[in-house]
Amino acid sequence: MDLMYLIGEPGVGKSTLMAALTEWGNQSSVEVDQPFRYRVWSNGVVELGGRREGYPGTDALALDASPRVVDFLRFQRPELVMGEGARLGTEKFLLAAQSIGYELHLYHLVGPARSRRREREKPQKESYAKGQRTKSAHLSTMFGALDISTTMSPDFLVKMMNDPVSMAFKP
Repeated sequence: MDLMYLIGEPGVGKSTLMAALTEWGNQSSVEVDQPFRYRVWSNGVVELGGRREGYPGTDALALDASPRVVDFLRFQRPELVMGEGARLGTEKFLLAAQSIGYELHLYHLVGPARSRRREREKPQKESYAKGQRTKSAHLSTMFGALDISTTMSPDFLVKMMNDPVSMAFKP
């Protein structure tokens, strides 16, 4: 079982890369709302969180969603799972997924984010962004994440990713 997860500060391009990744193979999907928001793709991949304007990915989940997601992974055991965002981008969640048996493929996105954050309808405060930047760097070091520069196009990044989850979307 594999879990691909994207971490990084707000506005760095996590949702953009996730969208590019899932559009790559022209798969269809179904959205599910219970026991939390997720998407099941026709190739069997489960994408945690929801797609919405402003704060997509796992940030679309309730603040207390982590235990439900862990239970879902423990009992449903989807072979391929992907996610991005701060809500589940935590040491506790990533360790829980590993303890269930998921191999973690963690990507730490780094690059210009301030202008993207300012373009949002409700921009996050710089202090929050700095905290998320620090948290992401800590997780990257702890779990041996691969740093990805978001100065390259999302399509180029998708072509370069070779983990089992991203491979499931390649044509």
